[in-house]
Amino acid sequence: VGRVAMIGFAASLLGEAITGKGILAQLNLETGIPIYEAEPLLLFFILFTLLGAIGALGDRGKFVDDPPPPTGLERAVIPPGKGIRAALGLNSDGPLFGFTKANELFVGRLAQLGIAFSLIGEVITGKGALAQLNIETGVPISDIEPLLLLNIAFFFLAA
Repeated sequence: VGRVAMIGFAASLLGEAITGKGILAQLNLETGIPIYEAEPLLLFFILFTLLGAIGALGDRGKFVDDPPPPTGLERAVIPPGKGIRAALGLNSDGPLFGFTKANELFVGRLAQLGIAFSLIGEVITGKGALAQLNIETGVPISDIEPLLLLNIAFFFLAA
């Protein structure tokens, strides 16, 4: 799901940069309305994406080959030395960058949050993610800001 979210978010940014329309406007959905007037299916998608991004849908950041979680008193005790990397869900031993399972999960969840919050912002303001940041949209690819193109390329390559 995380890789699909990264590809989807990168594609939506590229589509908005070229067409000048956000995700919802590209799908011809109504924007610039109060959130409670949005289509129920869209609200479900936003909620599902947010729940998936925070790990509330059951995965809890675990993988098939992970060891079983501790039980009893060991489960209640926070292990000493748990740093900021482990709290963010990043790999606590070994490389910070690279294709580790924890890093991929973290970046995928960030992409899910990006999609969800850009949809919420577009429903309310009627502007896509880039237009909300006052980045010029609706221009040819050759005129798109280089940093934005690097960001889009990063999401495509990381996925």
